[in-house]
Amino acid sequence: MKKRIVTSIVLLFFLGSMCVEVFIHNSNYVYAENKDGLNDLIPYEKELESLNKEWGTNYKLQVEDGNTEQEMVEYFTSMSIEEFREYIKDVHELDVESREKEQINTNIKVEENSFP
Repeated sequence: MKKRIVTSIVLLFFLGSMCVEVFIHNSNYVYAENKDGLNDLIPYEKELESLNKEWGTNYKLQVEDGNTEQEMVEYFTSMSIEEFREYIKDVHELDVESREKEQINTNIKVEENSFP
């Protein structure tokens, strides 16, 4: 009888700890704490999300190689939202131009290699 009680308590403790672990990993609260200074980027991420919807793109704020998260946060937060919008517009224009040039180069190669 005593063995069953101890086994039940251990089992309940184990299951309870598993529930807590699942809750912690799925909790937005814990996720927000882990982001540290990245919370400062929320207005910029919302602006970027708006621009993505407008242009049909999927741009994201990411840490580039050789930089830290803190450097990224400082870089973007040094801009006003309007300056950020202009910066992203410039990036988008360069991206579109690059894709158009790539498409033109692909068409030229196909035409050069076409056989009569």
